[in-house]
Order: sequence, then structure tokens, then C-alpha cells
Amino acid sequence: MVHSKNFIDITGEKYGKLEVISYAGKTKSGNAKWLCVCECNNQKIIEATKLKNGHTKSCGCSKTVRNGLSRSRIYRVWKCMIARCDNYENDNYYWYGFKGISICEQWRDFITFYNWALANGYEEDLTIDRIDSNGNYCPENCRWVSQKEQCNNFSSNHTIIYKNKFYSMAKFADLLGYKYWTVSNRIKRGWTPNEIALVAEVKR
Repeated sequence: MVHSKNFIDITGEKYGKLEVISYAGKTKSGNAKWLCVCECNNQKIIEATKLKNGHTKSCGCSKTVRNGLSRSRIYRVWKCMIARCDNYENDNYYWYGFKGISICEQWRDFITFYNWALANGYEEDLTIDRIDSNGNYCPENCRWVSQKEQCNNFSSNHTIIYKNKFYSMAKFADLLGYKYWTVSNRIKRGWTPNEIALVAEVKR
């Protein structure tokens, strides 16, 4: 082991998918190198600076697997999920990112999302669904359901915008003192939230 005033031992530290095993010398420019083991069990020597600044987070397996799956349906599901939460130019951004719905940090890595999907019932004919429609995309709030089930979930959680605020149909009904089905039926007949609210105010 090197004994130096500025030497910092990072043995046992974890950076992304890499865990530092032991010191592996220095580069020609004097940067420390470390032997690391990846979650895939592959070992690789990496410069300390690349570990600490987040430049290198795996042995390269993530990139290899991602490239191999880049044309798969599950990869498209992941890309679309990110787009509707992050890209304000996406057609669905208004219903997701604009409302504050985001993706957990761990799912920013495709392989982590991919492994979760396979372990939690992913099939080619299923779609990702948030259990709490106002919650974020994360393992504890997501599941795989059929398109029909998701449509039913969406209908039952119809989002209403009133005075620049978002309400579920149930909460909007409570706000006006109406029963859920009164609001639901009027929405189906083409009433706007303002029209429904105006009638409620007149009756008070």
C-alpha cells in the first residue's frame, strides 16, 4: 500500500455498479488506479478520478447490454417513460412532467429498470402502470398490466384542471360537494370543469 500525505484509501467504496477491491498503482500522470469488481462480477482497473466524478459507473457491461437491447420493446418503454417526464416537447409531457411526475434516480439507468421489469412480470403485451396515478415512476409504485387495465385505471383517475390546479375526479367532486358520479356523468356529456363548478355555486 502506498503511504502518502495525500493518499486516500477508497477500498470498499462503491461507485455505481463498481466496488473498489484494492489499489492498483498510478498512471503515468500520477493518478491513482484501483482494481474494481462490477455487479456482473467482471473486474477492471479504473482511475480514481473517473470513479469519483461519475465518468465510469460499470465495467462497460451496462453499455453493452443496452446497445444489444436498443431495438427491443422494453427499451422503447423506458425511453418513452423518460421522455414524457423530462421532455417538455413530448406530446404527453403535459400529463406527466408538467404535473411534477418524475422517474426515480435508479431507473435513470436502463439496465436497473430492465432487471426490475423482468423480475416483476414484464411481458411483451403489457404496459407499465403507476399504482398511484399522482405518484412517480419507481419500483414501489409501478406494475405491469394489460392495455385494457391501464385504460380502466386512467378513466377512474381522470385528471381535472380547475383554476390551474389538478384534481382527481373524486377530489373535484368533494370540492364542489357533488357525488362522484354526478361529476363523472357531466364530464362524459362534455361539460367543462368551469361549467360544473358554476352550476354548483348557483345551487349553493
